[in-house]
Amino acid sequence: VTTYSAVISVCEKGEQWEKVLALLWEIPKKRIEPEVTTYIAPISACEKNDEWEKALALLWETPKKRLDPEVITYSAVIIACEKGYQWEKALASKREIP
Repeated sequence: VTTYSAVISVCEKGEQWEKVLALLWEIPKKRIEPEVTTYIAPISACEKNDEWEKALALLWETPKKRLDPEVITYSAVIIACEKGYQWEKALASKREIP
């Protein structure tokens, strides 16, 4: 998981958001359990590329993986929603998590 998280982070910094998501989806196929920090770079990549819906979907996925999102995770989702003019979604992002 450490290696995947590092590669995901590098791809995010290289503005390759689609590769970031592809790597994230590959993790379970390798029988690796992601960590909450594994989701920060993909959510940030979505935020930087005006993909607020994908950022929200990633946030909502974390409880299904038994992960507790961190402040930085919520911040990236809120910024993504703000950029997409979805301030209502930003306000509701925490309480909508199942």
